[in-house]
Amino acid sequence: RNVGDAMTWLAERARLDRPPPERPPIPRRPPAEPPRRDPSPALRAYVEACERFLWKPEGAAIRRWLVEERCLDPDVLRHNRIGADPGPRILRRASGLPRHGPAAVFPALDDNREAVYLQARYLDPPPNRGKYDNPTGRHGSNPRLTFVEPSTPCASATVITEGMPDALAAATIGYNAAAVLGAGLPDRKVAERLARRSGMLVVAFDADDAGRSGAARLVDHFRDL
Repeated sequence: RNVGDAMTWLAERARLDRPPPERPPIPRRPPAEPPRRDPSPALRAYVEACERFLWKPEGAAIRRWLVEERCLDPDVLRHNRIGADPGPRILRRASGLPRHGPAAVFPALDDNREAVYLQARYLDPPPNRGKYDNPTGRHGSNPRLTFVEPSTPCASATVITEGMPDALAAATIGYNAAAVLGAGLPDRKVAERLARRSGMLVVAFDADDAGRSGAARLVDHFRDL
C-alpha cells in the first residue's frame, strides 16, 4: 500500500469513519446568588443622621426639593424616615457610603422600620455619574423591594412603582406603595412578596422602555404564581 491507502486502511480499522456519538448538552446552572449581607452599623448610623438633618437648616435645600418641587407630604417623609445628606464636609460617613454631594436619602425599611439599605438621589449629580447612588456591598444587600406607607391610609390598593420618589408620591395621596429599586430588578421573589399583600396591586412603572419592560416582566411573574 502507498501512504494514502495505509491511512485509509488504518482509519477503517479504527472505525474513525463513524460519526462521533451525540451527547446531550450539559445544562448550565444559573449563577448562585451572592449571600445576603445584613445592614452594617455604619449604614444605619448614616440613615439616622440623614433623617435628623432633613429637618435642620443644613437640610433646607433637600427638604425644599422634596416638599416644594416633588410635592411630597412632610408627614410621609417623617413616617418613612427619609433623610438629607448635606455632603461629606458636614456629615462624616464610612467608606463605601454615598459621598458625592448633597442628596436626598431614601432608606429601604424592614417590618420593624429599621433601615436595611438605601439609595441617595443627588440634587446636582457630579459629572459622569448618575442621579442615584447606592452603598457598596459591604454595607448590605439590595432588597430589590421596599414598602412605603402613607401617614393616613385612604385606599386598600398597593401602588408598585419604579423607585422611591414615585412610591412616596403615591403615599402622599394615601395609597400604600411598594418601590422596586430598579426597573431591571423585578423577579419571582419580588412578585411573591408583593402577591402576599392584601388588596389590589397596581403596577405603575415609568413610561420609558426600561419601565415598560420591567412592568411587563413583573406582570408575567404574577401570572406564573
